[in-house]
Amino acid sequence: MEFAYETFDPITPLTLPLNFSLSTQPQVIATATLKDVEKGNVVWLNGLYHVNNNSPEFADLITRIYRGNISPGNLIYQSIVEIDAEGNADATESVSQFVDVIPGDAKDVTYYLTAQKGQFSEDLNVFVYGPITFTAAEIKQED
Repeated sequence: MEFAYETFDPITPLTLPLNFSLSTQPQVIATATLKDVEKGNVVWLNGLYHVNNNSPEFADLITRIYRGNISPGNLIYQSIVEIDAEGNADATESVSQFVDVIPGDAKDVTYYLTAQKGQFSEDLNVFVYGPITFTAAEIKQED
């Protein structure tokens, strides 16, 4: 089994940090690269990051995982959730889990965890902060 990960800000300070503002385009939160993967094995992916909506109305949050590079053809996971308006459970976490099957043409595989605001949330103030964790574990499949 191979394991890859990226972590950031494992301890959140008492004052909520605003590490970076989200846009309506995919922004990389974390990456994980597995070396010398084998066709047919599976990769167990886990992502965690936190968001804060500092706006007077709810915002759509889109979380995606891409394999290889960030393009529509490489999208393997997507979730869309609503983040409440300021003062109403507006600081929360996004948790993603997915199992990917390694394709035949793969050797080294990089996975990208991305976040973005929905298209109708463009003018809202939505921020990402830590802790951030993204893991990828290749699991051998028995013949």
